[in-house]
Amino acid sequence: MIFRLPGGYLHGIPWKYGPAFLSLDRADERNGVAGYAHVALRLAAGKTALPACVLKQITPRKTHDVWVTASWYHEPFQRGAKVLPPYINIQFNAAAPTAAESMPDGESLLFNLETGRLLEMNQRRRVSANEWRMPTIDLRSVCSATELKNLLDPDYRAGGGGTMVELGPVKP
Repeated sequence: MIFRLPGGYLHGIPWKYGPAFLSLDRADERNGVAGYAHVALRLAAGKTALPACVLKQITPRKTHDVWVTASWYHEPFQRGAKVLPPYINIQFNAAAPTAAESMPDGESLLFNLETGRLLEMNQRRRVSANEWRMPTIDLRSVCSATELKNLLDPDYRAGGGGTMVELGPVKP
């Protein structure tokens, strides 16, 4: 787990990729629910600010738990292989799960640590007591080419449909 400290500093990212910062600015609340007006990731490779078309894909909620994870120890990325490059994953989750839920609904953004560009965006939605659907959002269908110009990594994955994930029995 990467820790987001005051000022947005991401503690735990190796200096090779950083220093790393995550800026999150909430939009004005209406009816007790707010989305994000600005989200930006700054790495050694540069700054990536999410355009409005991507921010609209993050479900507006009263509160969000934002989790940041990363991996840079796995096997190096090779074109055509299933292995990811070093990455950072930012998850926008519904409020912290209750004891009966092990994983909240939410959205996640997967960035390449080496380029700072987006590899994939997913939604996670509960389908039953212990199953979630995790479709990949094809941002090319909701954003213009201009909005995506400096956002998407060359290995961007638009995905295909939605994986069903079963976590086994969920404790009440």
